[in-house]
Amino acid sequence: MALDSFVSGLLQGISKEYGMMKKQELSDEMWADIHQLADDKYRSREWIYGHTPPFSVMENCVYGAKNYPLRVSVKKGLIDHLESADREINHVIGPKLSRQWIGKPYQPNSLGRLKY
Repeated sequence: MALDSFVSGLLQGISKEYGMMKKQELSDEMWADIHQLADDKYRSREWIYGHTPPFSVMENCVYGAKNYPLRVSVKKGLIDHLESADREINHVIGPKLSRQWIGKPYQPNSLGRLKY
């Protein structure tokens, strides 16, 4: 489907629901305002991640020669809590991990393969 056909169909559908609508061309000034709004608000970390519901993911932590799964809890896009099912790992490197990562932005695989 060509873009013009899509736009025409979209306008017809919206017009049926909300009354007659017509296509409006945006000026360069309007586009500049749109880009400024996107930069100021919609590309911010708070907008993108700040409303994300809390979640947990599993990462890997290598300590010595062993690989330990590590649960990473995330709230509002920030690392909130780190915990391993292994008590020794929590006791030995837990405080160091917490100082290093708690409050930092989480991105998939942001912790990588932790090695201690």
